[in-house]
Amino acid sequence: MVVTRNRSLARLVESDAGASWPSVIFFRQDSIETQAMTSTLFNLLKLFDEDLKDGALVIVRGGQTLLRKFIKP
Repeated sequence: MVVTRNRSLARLVESDAGASWPSVIFFRQDSIETQAMTSTLFNLLKLFDEDLKDGALVIVRGGQTLLRKFIKP
């Protein structure tokens, strides 16, 4: 699993979700503090545990979370 703020990486994974990618958690919020980011990350790991094991992109932005599951070929 990859945790990133890199928009290019998140777009690459999102555009080719049918490929064999690791799960990605993308924090789209640039201004989030480290403690809030860590807390959010732990909550996401609990909430989306099975989805992340199977392959998914989780996007966190403006207090919202978007989950996109990868479809296995």
